[in-house]
Amino acid sequence: MKHSAIASAHRLAALAACWVFACAAAAAPQQAPSVEHTAQLMQQLRAGGYVVVVLHGATERQDRQALSDTGRLNASGIGKLLAAETVPVGLVYASTVGSSAETAERIAVRVQSGRWRVSKLRELAPPPQARTEVLRTLAATQPAPGTNTLVVTHRANLASAFGPRFAQAGPGELAVFRPAIKASGYELVSRVPLPVLAAYHGAVRRRSD
Repeated sequence: MKHSAIASAHRLAALAACWVFACAAAAAPQQAPSVEHTAQLMQQLRAGGYVVVVLHGATERQDRQALSDTGRLNASGIGKLLAAETVPVGLVYASTVGSSAETAERIAVRVQSGRWRVSKLRELAPPPQARTEVLRTLAATQPAPGTNTLVVTHRANLASAFGPRFAQAGPGELAVFRPAIKASGYELVSRVPLPVLAAYHGAVRRRSD
């Protein structure tokens, strides 16, 4: 009976995650990258060498520092997708506020081999005004060979570091940077909103069925 209850709970969790991804896919903006583009991006990420900055998952209305149930499914879904795509992740950084920290933990536990660890951004830059500069520095820092660096932060930090175009970024959005020899030290390769990841996830599942 206990084993049956656990199996049922797992099935319900999987159905809930699919429901969240399905709802997100329906909301995908028309100007967002295509499923084909996302497939190409995943192939690039498998080789390593990128810095993936993630906006934390959806939060509670009453407490913006805590993930909602949907936000937890968002974060776990991103982690499961990256793991299924065999995207290698080395270092993981996160802001210390609960929503970013929990998003990072839910992703890291699924994509990091062995013992996972999330480093806090404030350890790199204690003063708040230095956080945006740290994000830019991380985007310009080459990851360890064969890995990608993952950074989870907030919308305000994202927009402050990389420009006002990120002021409307949605929960769970990915901004993929590549360290480059240019004035900024990095280049934006792609932005992938959560609805696009959901659409890609659905397309992969349909091909595998």
